[in-house]
Amino acid sequence: MRNPSLSRGRGGTILRGVRRFTAIAFVALCLFWPKNSFAQHRRVATITIKSAWGGLSFVKPQEFVIRNDAGTFRLGDRKVESVRVEALVSALDEPAEAKPDVGGLGITPAWLAEHEAHAELESHIDFDHANQAQRDLFHRSFNDAALLNTVLRDIFSGGRTDDDSSVEVAVTFEDGSSQSATAHGCFEFVLPWRFSGNGTVAFNADISRAVAALMPKKAVNRERLVGGAFDGELADAVMENIKYEWNVVDAENQVAGVLTRLRSAYVVETAEVNPFDHPEYGREPGSNQPDETNLHATLTREGFPENVTDELVLADNNGDVKGVEEFLRSGSKYESLALSVPILKDFIRWHVNVPVRIVYVHDESFGDKAMQVFAADMHAIGKDTLVLDVKAKQADIALVIIDISYFEAYWLVFPDKHMILWRYGGGSDGLIIWPADDFRVKRCSEYQPVSGGCIGAVISADGNLVK
Repeated sequence: MRNPSLSRGRGGTILRGVRRFTAIAFVALCLFWPKNSFAQHRRVATITIKSAWGGLSFVKPQEFVIRNDAGTFRLGDRKVESVRVEALVSALDEPAEAKPDVGGLGITPAWLAEHEAHAELESHIDFDHANQAQRDLFHRSFNDAALLNTVLRDIFSGGRTDDDSSVEVAVTFEDGSSQSATAHGCFEFVLPWRFSGNGTVAFNADISRAVAALMPKKAVNRERLVGGAFDGELADAVMENIKYEWNVVDAENQVAGVLTRLRSAYVVETAEVNPFDHPEYGREPGSNQPDETNLHATLTREGFPENVTDELVLADNNGDVKGVEEFLRSGSKYESLALSVPILKDFIRWHVNVPVRIVYVHDESFGDKAMQVFAADMHAIGKDTLVLDVKAKQADIALVIIDISYFEAYWLVFPDKHMILWRYGGGSDGLIIWPADDFRVKRCSEYQPVSGGCIGAVISADGNLVK
């Protein structure tokens, strides 16, 4: 016969164990059950979507109201699938992504695989003439999550078009609560969203997609909310990020072995084969000769200040590049000269964000094309006397370009360390220590910049403006 007290004690222990297990299970359920499962139990009463667009033409704003009609959602007479309503509520309940990234945009490996081919077609990239190494580079980059997060920040910043989209969405629930957000701008997905009440910013494309899914197909802003042009825009942004490497890969393909030879003494930062013209290289002004195709490379080497590079231009004839060995033998003399002038050394040291390029074209720094344009420019501004001095020392002069493109200043550095300011594009950094008012600027004979012009000012070796 069992002891009644032991039976009661054991039963009580079991009951307490069951209660404890139930409590733990409930807490676990609260902690780990998807947040949106609770949100979906809130019964939606209405969803109001307002959409407007502004641009060069007038488009009438639109408003759509979806109502819960005895458990069936309707937009006017049209039935709306409840799963689309639930998708919007879930998207609004997602944690807000404060910055654009692959997670918030829904860019998964599956999405990339699905959209890569279309992205190539919609982009501005010339894939028809790309070699396999370039295609492989783009594929790796387009599927690199870290790189994509970088380019997404670039895409969703600043102004992009001359039109503007505005979307508002408001959800009311049968318990009287509500949730609303607005989006305003010109970006794909009309991101970011801002939640009413607390102003939280959300780069959550799921909200945009969910709103679009509730709108008629031809509704205002629907295509932008879906992100119809986003994959092509993303491809262009990726290409902007890898364009230098893309060009290097192309140059490797066109001039086999040349970059390898240059790398024996230099780091090749950029390389490209093209027929472009500039004051110091390319076809001569007014010439009927065919375009001059060159290998253009930006080089640096051990011991260079971080803002100094060589701008190398070598003649290319269908992959046969001339002058590589001559540059490797004699290029350093121009580097040493440019970096030995005290006023330039000080400028380079204290202006690390201003690019300084030491030019080498074909077989010397101040080549025949530069000499021709310089002579024409000096004649145009009444300083022909400078031409004879430059011509006499042409082979030993280092041409140094300071400042960014379109604002750069051209300096001729002589072996005795005096300099001539040839021309400048209006940027103050390129003038080293002098203000623009110290120089008389006149229109150049060729390659006249938008602002600035030709000067022909002489600077002594000790850094004084002579004339």
